[in-house]
Amino acid sequence: MYGAMGWCKYTQGQKAMFGKSFKYINYHEFNDLAGIKKTPTWVINGAWHENVQSFEKLAALTGCKI
Repeated sequence: MYGAMGWCKYTQGQKAMFGKSFKYINYHEFNDLAGIKKTPTWVINGAWHENVQSFEKLAALTGCKI
């Protein structure tokens, strides 16, 4: 996940959804990847998914069970 933790309320909200489990998310600041226009942006299997994602959507994209 690419975001702007310091100032983006949507990135902060996505982090809050995970609570203590956020430590398992591969998080980077948005400026670490050229082309990021919205935060958060999830990059999963090479595809970009902009904006906050639900657990259901992330589970479907990754094959992880909730």
